[in-house]
Amino acid sequence: MLLETLTTRQGRYNIENGFVVSMSRPARFLNMEGVKAFEGRPVGTYENFRAGIQTATELRERFGVWRAEETVEASNILADHGKLLVVGSPQSGKGTIMYGLTSICDTKGIGQLLIDGHWQESSAETVVEAIQLADQKSIPIFFDSADYLFLGSRKFRRLSKLAQAERTGKILEALSQAKTPVILTMHDQFWMDSFLDKELLEKHQKFFEQFPIYNLSRQLSDGDSVVTFLVDHGYSPSESYFIQNMAGNPLIQNLVTKPEFGDKKLLSEIAFAVNDYPALKILARERQEEVRATIAKVFSGNQESVEILVNIILESLFKSDFETSLRSSR
Repeated sequence: MLLETLTTRQGRYNIENGFVVSMSRPARFLNMEGVKAFEGRPVGTYENFRAGIQTATELRERFGVWRAEETVEASNILADHGKLLVVGSPQSGKGTIMYGLTSICDTKGIGQLLIDGHWQESSAETVVEAIQLADQKSIPIFFDSADYLFLGSRKFRRLSKLAQAERTGKILEALSQAKTPVILTMHDQFWMDSFLDKELLEKHQKFFEQFPIYNLSRQLSDGDSVVTFLVDHGYSPSESYFIQNMAGNPLIQNLVTKPEFGDKKLLSEIAFAVNDYPALKILARERQEEVRATIAKVFSGNQESVEILVNIILESLFKSDFETSLRSSR
């Protein structure tokens, strides 16, 4: 079923804008800096957030949700509580989970307010007014990168410390008063310890205590999601399946178990790499041409290309680890 879907559908990844384009969105009724809202009915019962008949397979194959299994897990928490905080390391796919949850809303005709926390220039008044309007309409509020409200370093913070504290307080107060569901994303503890104003965060700790947490792993939990991600970025289904199953491929196993190359531990590293979301982004967006050319040589029987491909996969994992650590420490 998945192979049939992959070979017949159009690619949905928009390379220019960097997001999946799988279905048309409802009309916007707000479109300001960092704030967008889409028409739709009120959310109603929290059960409407549950994926329900939109199984992980359907979300992945029909609606282009890359981390489909994780989206279902997050949607179940949201359906149980009406609030959700998605926490993950840089590049782990927090925004992807947001996309998945808003896609569930789209399929059920539920309106949404989307706030991009990176937009520090958006005034408190603008954001608060949007939150209050969403609350009046009883549509869910999605706030991506909410931890940017607490940036500590002036290198990244656009506002003065006093101005930021005032803006943050007003926005969190509006979110606290909202009766409609609120969904947030934030980085993991290591990132927060490196970048945030701990005093300001502690001051508002009670606000976050009301949110159940979904801790997002870097690893995709299903091989079909790996294949879908790669296909949506331009790989063929056969290339995508080959990458996803590299650790189980006899060609790879025979190579990495030779004394002159490495040992069996490399197989687990390869298995980790081809399921690692940050590493997959590198394979899809930075090294795709090189990887596809190498796979073509492997398919034609070129044994030297097997080693080249393994090195590319492991280099991508190393780079993803390095860049994730760099984002957390610079």
